[in-house]
Amino acid sequence: MDALPKDGGEKTPTHSFVGGRRTGLLNATWPLVRMDLYGDGIRFRPSARFLHALIPTWEARFDEITEVRAVGNTDFFATGIRFRTNRPADFAVFWTFHRSEVLDALEESGLKVIREPARFHHLNPDLD
Repeated sequence: MDALPKDGGEKTPTHSFVGGRRTGLLNATWPLVRMDLYGDGIRFRPSARFLHALIPTWEARFDEITEVRAVGNTDFFATGIRFRTNRPADFAVFWTFHRSEVLDALEESGLKVIREPARFHHLNPDLD
């Protein structure tokens, strides 16, 4: 993706959060993923170098993101934020213990956020 810097690039994220991530069948639990927000996009990457082989990087430019929505609402567990893109069958869920703070940062970045949590379907996370 040309708009986002390569890992280790010079561009500094505006916000960065540690959490977990779900994409497809891969579910990486907290604290294995770092979500970096840039002026033009978002990147989910492993939170430590040794995890690069196990957890692939997922990224999207803001103009590719079609939905940002809170998912799940279980006390004492990480809650999620689902990202859908205009790419076929492409979504990611970021698991966090600080959902409100992350949603605030996403809104500050110019993304429209749906704060009312939708039910999370573990077998098909792309469902509403």
